[in-house]
Amino acid sequence: MKLGVSKTGAFVGLLAGIAVATGGAWKDVPYEGFSTKKFLRSPVIGLVAGAILGHYFKNVNPILLFFAVIGAERAVTESYKIIRAQKPMKFDYGEYGIPKGQSAMRTTARKEAYPASTTGATDLGYYNDDPTYS
Repeated sequence: MKLGVSKTGAFVGLLAGIAVATGGAWKDVPYEGFSTKKFLRSPVIGLVAGAILGHYFKNVNPILLFFAVIGAERAVTESYKIIRAQKPMKFDYGEYGIPKGQSAMRTTARKEAYPASTTGATDLGYYNDDPTYS
């Protein structure tokens, strides 16, 4: 079987990859700094995914192909990260700007004062006396 390359699919895939890379850079640059290698990864994977999906789905609407490529690119990239066991640098600073070693759902005396059946909000730590988290 000859695998042809869909030029339309490749182009839509490249655009989807650029969109993903731009969004990822906008989100991660304040924490990790800009990395050209990471930025170019999504357009390259998007280009390949778009070419493959465009080959198998020849008459698909380009907008649907765009979103399908985004899903495929995310699946490939996140699977690669899991396989390589890479931990993104942003988690060194703590998720959501919380310093490492602290948690947004810290245990407090007030939390233990209420039984778990009272309300789900107490179980999640929303009643916290610490002004840092208000």
